[in-house]
Amino acid sequence: MSERLHEQTPVLRFSIVHCVADARPVALLVVAPASVNIQSDQWVQIDGELSSRAREGDRLVTIVARRITPVAEPNSRICLPPTESKS
Repeated sequence: MSERLHEQTPVLRFSIVHCVADARPVALLVVAPASVNIQSDQWVQIDGELSSRAREGDRLVTIVARRITPVAEPNSRICLPPTESKS
């Protein structure tokens, strides 16, 4: 099913540090261009500028999108923390 992104749409991934039991949602608010249609559960690449917006009394990390492009699902669906380089 194709859906039109609303002007302000959250994009969500889960962050896992040790195991699935500690998974936490990580969301960014995306301010989308007016004419964006994507499939439900479609992975996307977002090109834009990092910003913040006031919403219901809070400040939210926001991406003001210049372009939203559908992409293939990544090989790993898990966001891993960066590893320290050992010199």
